[in-house]
Amino acid sequence: GSFSYVEGYFTADKICGKVRVQFQDGKWIVGYAKDNVLHGFCTYYDADKKLEKIGITRNGRLFGTCWQLLPGGGLIVGKVDAEGEFTGSSVAHIFTDHK
Repeated sequence: GSFSYVEGYFTADKICGKVRVQFQDGKWIVGYAKDNVLHGFCTYYDADKKLEKIGITRNGRLFGTCWQLLPGGGLIVGKVDAEGEFTGSSVAHIFTDHK
């Protein structure tokens, strides 16, 4: 999506360190960037300011073990693939009753 707002620290015209990015659709990300790319721990929010995802971002894509909160309750936790998508046998759905 297209950015509507970017807040952070710039070094040599590149955003580095803690960053907040808001998109035109109202979604936003708080996390860390390196050389203009998300790189580090990030939290993803929807347009209603509800937490959607938590995870490590490497070179702009989710990496490793991540958490995705689901509408109506529950969450998905597991490793993501090279595209940042939950796949494989290392993914679990946790219901709101935590079972």
